[in-house]
Amino acid sequence: MPHSEYPSGSAPLCKAYTDYAKAYASGHDLGEVTNIKASFSTPNLNALTHQCGQSRIWGGMHFNASIPVGYALVDGLGKVGFDRMQLIHRENKLNKHMALR
Repeated sequence: MPHSEYPSGSAPLCKAYTDYAKAYASGHDLGEVTNIKASFSTPNLNALTHQCGQSRIWGGMHFNASIPVGYALVDGLGKVGFDRMQLIHRENKLNKHMALR
């Protein structure tokens, strides 16, 4: 599938996902994750972002410079998404008759 090389479109997805997960995890005890099968391990979410971005280079889709620029495009977006979901959740608790189904 043809796509632009610069900036990476996949790197922003990696970063936004892990930023959202970090925001979620900051308020929750995630405990041990046992039901996930993965072919790799990562020590933390920052390393996951890095590994995800690097996979675009390993696969030959992007050059090195494309990844950090892709990250910069969505800096803070994961936290904004998490905050928005928290707002929706609070509003649904206040307005149970308007809760999404």
